Amino acid sequence: MSVSLWMHRQAHFDRARAGLGISCALAALVVCVLVGPGVLVHPSSEAVGLNPASDFQVMTWSLEWWPWAVGHGVDLLHTHLLWPPEGFSTLWMTTIPVPALLAAPLTLTAGPLVAYNALILVSVVLATGAAYLLCRELTDRLAPSLVGGLLFGLSPYMLGHLLAQHLDLTFVFPVPLLALLVVRYVRGRTSGRRFVVGFALLLIVQLGSSFELFVDLTLLLAVGLAIALLGRRWRRAILRASALVGMAYAACLPIIVPIAVLALFGQHAPLRYSPANFSIDVLNVAVPTPTLLAGKLAAARAVSKHFVSNVGEQNGYLGIPLLVVAVLAVRAEWRRGAWIAGGLMLAGLLLSFGPTLTVEGRPLISLPFAVSRLPVLRDALPARMSLFTALAAGCLCALWLARLRRHTLQLAVAVLVGVSLVPNFWPADRLPGAWSISDAFGWSTRHVPVGFVDDRAWTRVIAPGSTVLVLPTGDRTAASYWQATTGMRFRLAVSATPFVPARLAGAPTISGLVEDVMPRLAGSALGAARLRAFLIADRVAAVVVMPSGASRWRRIVARATVVRPVRLGRAQVYRVTPKLHPLRALGDLAVAHQPHPEPTLASDRDTNAVVSAWLTFDGRRARVRALLRTSHRRSRRAVVLSAPNGDSDATAAAVDDHGRVAVVFTEWRDYKQMLRIATHADGRWRVDTLDRQRGPIWSPHVVITPGGTTVVAWIDETDPSRTVRVAVLTPDGDLRGPVTLENGDGFGNVVLSAGRGDRVIAAWHVAVANEWRVRVATYHRGAWSPVATLARSLYTLDHIAVGGPDRTLVRWLERDPRGGHLVRFEARLGQAGWIVARAAAPGYGRALHLRERHA
Repeated sequence: MSVSLWMHRQAHFDRARAGLGISCALAALVVCVLVGPGVLVHPSSEAVGLNPASDFQVMTWSLEWWPWAVGHGVDLLHTHLLWPPEGFSTLWMTTIPVPALLAAPLTLTAGPLVAYNALILVSVVLATGAAYLLCRELTDRLAPSLVGGLLFGLSPYMLGHLLAQHLDLTFVFPVPLLALLVVRYVRGRTSGRRFVVGFALLLIVQLGSSFELFVDLTLLLAVGLAIALLGRRWRRAILRASALVGMAYAACLPIIVPIAVLALFGQHAPLRYSPANFSIDVLNVAVPTPTLLAGKLAAARAVSKHFVSNVGEQNGYLGIPLLVVAVLAVRAEWRRGAWIAGGLMLAGLLLSFGPTLTVEGRPLISLPFAVSRLPVLRDALPARMSLFTALAAGCLCALWLARLRRHTLQLAVAVLVGVSLVPNFWPADRLPGAWSISDAFGWSTRHVPVGFVDDRAWTRVIAPGSTVLVLPTGDRTAASYWQATTGMRFRLAVSATPFVPARLAGAPTISGLVEDVMPRLAGSALGAARLRAFLIADRVAAVVVMPSGASRWRRIVARATVVRPVRLGRAQVYRVTPKLHPLRALGDLAVAHQPHPEPTLASDRDTNAVVSAWLTFDGRRARVRALLRTSHRRSRRAVVLSAPNGDSDATAAAVDDHGRVAVVFTEWRDYKQMLRIATHADGRWRVDTLDRQRGPIWSPHVVITPGGTTVVAWIDETDPSRTVRVAVLTPDGDLRGPVTLENGDGFGNVVLSAGRGDRVIAAWHVAVANEWRVRVATYHRGAWSPVATLARSLYTLDHIAVGGPDRTLVRWLERDPRGGHLVRFEARLGQAGWIVARAAAPGYGRALHLRERHA
C-alpha cells in the first residue's frame, strides 16, 4: 500500500470519526436543553420525560430487577415480587435486560432513577451516531450524513418516546447498525463471518432492549429483503446477505426459542392496549404535534388534538419538506438503490396506520395488511413502526443532500427540513388532551411521585419481605418505582403490569382493585368484606392508601383492617393483623316490580310479583340470593341461585306484566367468569349459563317483553377490546345465543328496554379511534336487526338512556369534558328507521336510567 493511499484512508477515517463525534455532541446538546438543567443537576429526584402514568417506574423496576435477581440467584424470567403468590413473567413486564446489565454498576451505586435518566439520554445520542454511520456509508459525505443522523436521532418517534419515558423504545441504536452491516456486505466491504457475528450480537442487544421492536424489526427486515430482491442489480448479493441474516438468527436461536416458548406458551393474557388506539393518523404524516415547535401553531393544534392515542405516541410526522426530499431522492438515486429505502419507508408508513385508517381522529376504512391481524404480532402497536419510517426518511434526505453540488442549495434544503422538525424547546405546562388522564406536558418530571418509602420510618411499619397493597392500584401510583428504590424489600399484591395474570383476571375482587371501581360498584360494606378476604388469602401485611385514592378507599380499608392508619409522608398505612377474621356482608339489592299486572290474570298466583336479588358474602365468596313475593304469598324463603363454590357479583332482575321473573348475575368459578340467568316458572327456579370466559363481564342487564321473551345484554372484556353480547330466552325456555353485536374499544354500559309487543332496544356508546358513536340494535320477531349508528362525534357521547311512552326513545349527551359544550339528543324509531333530533327539553324527563357497571 502506497503512503498516499494510506494517508487518504486515514484522512477519510478521521473525517468519519469527527462527524460521528459532532453528530453525537449535537444530539446530546439538544436533548440536554430539552430536559433542562434540573434532571442533570438532580438525577435522583427528577426524571426525563413527563408521563402521568409514570412509565419510568416500569423502566426503573427492570433496571433494579436484573442485578437484584442475578445477585440473589432467583429465576430471572419469573418474579414473585409482583402478584404474589401467583407471580408474573418478567418477559411480559417490558423488561430491558441488556440496558439493565450494562447500567448495573450505576444502578447499584446511584440508584435506578439515576441509571434510567442516564440511559434514556444516552440512547438518543447512540441512535443519532448509529444513523450517522449508516448515512455516511450511503453518501460518503460529512454534512449530509450529519443531517440524516440528526433527523433520525431527534425524530418525532424518538422525541415522543423520550417524553413518554419509554427507555425500551428509544434504545434503538442496533437498528441503523444492522442496516449498515447489510449495506457494507452488499458493497463487499465486510466479510461474511464478520457480518454474521456482528448481526447476531446486534440482534441480541435489540432483543434484550425491546422484545416488541425485535419482532417489528424482524418483520421489516423480511419486507426490506423482499423489496431488494425485486431488483436485478444486487439480487445475488441480496440473496447471499439473506442467507447470512438467516445464519445470524440461527445463532440467536438458543436465546430466542426459550424466550418465545416461555412468553407465548406460558400463562399470559392479551395486552390491555388496543392496536387501533396506538395507530398513526394519516394527517399526522404532514401535521406536527406539540412535541415539535411547528406543532405549537394554532392551525396545527386544531388538527392534531384529534389524533388517536396520546401525545407520546403520535409520532408519524415527517413533514412536507422531508416528504418532498424523500420522493426526489428515490427518483434521482433510483439506480443506486434509493428505491429500496423508499419502499421500506412506505411499508413502515402503511403498517403504522394500524387496523383502521383514520383521518383527524375519524375512522375511514379497515386496512387488510395491519400487523395486528397476524397471530404473533397481534399485540404489536402499529405506531412503533414510525421508527423505521424515520430511519428510511433520514437516509433518503442524506442521499439527496449528497447529490447537490451547490452548497447554498444544500444548506437551504437542510435548513428547510430542519426547521420543520425543530423540537419544541418552550412547551406549555398544560396541553389539553395530551393524555387520557391528564393535561400535563413537558420534557421532564420535576419531582418524581413521592411515596411512603421516602419516610425513613417505613421499615419499622412494614417488615422486609412483606406483601403490600398500594391503593389506587396499577399506574395510578409509582408503586413499582418505590419497590425498586428499596432494593425489592417488599412485594406488590397488585402491580402495574401489562395484563392481570390469566387465572385471576375475572375474579370480582381483583377486577375491582385493578379497575379501581370496587368502592363505586361494591359499596362500603361488601367492598370491605371482599378486601379483607383478599388480604387474608394473599397474606398482605399492609395497605397503603395514597392521597389520589383516599376519598374512595379510606373508608373501605379502615373497615377491612379495623386499625388506625400510620402516616408515612402523604400516605396512610394500615397494618393488617395476622389474626384478622373473615368479614360477612350484604351487597346491593336489585329489586324488580311487576309494572302493570294483567287484569285478566287477577287470580293468577304470580300477579303483583316483586323479586329481590342480592349478594351475601360469607367471608370468602359471594352468593346470589333471591326472594320472590306475590299478592297471594307475602313471604317466601330466599333461595340461593349461584353455585356453592362460585364468587358472584353484578346482579340485575326483571319482572314482566304477567309475573315472569328473571335474575342475571356474574359468577367466578374455576378461574373463569360466567354470566348466568335464573328464571322462575311452575314454582321452581331454573339457572342457565349464558357466557363463560377468563376476563371480567360488565354491565349485565335483563328485560322481559310483554310476549314473555327474556333478553340479556352484557359486555365481555376480551383485552385489548370489549364485546357487546346478547342472549334471548324464549317463552318456551329455548336459549338463543349468545350473539355478538359489536367488538371494539371504549364501551361503557349497554342499556336495554322492552317496548311494545316483542320489541327490545339495546343501546350503547363506543369509541372507534377518536370518534364516539351511539349504537343501537333492535330485537323483533325473533331476530336482531343490524347495528345502527345514531350519532358520530369527536366530542364525548355518553349518558345513554332509553325511555318514552313506548320505551323506544333513545337519549344521550354530547359533551366536551374540558369545555362547556353540552348538547342533548334523542332518537325515535320510525317506520323508515331511526329519526335523530336535538332534544328540546333540558332534561331527560322520565327516561330510564340504568346504573353503569363498567371499568
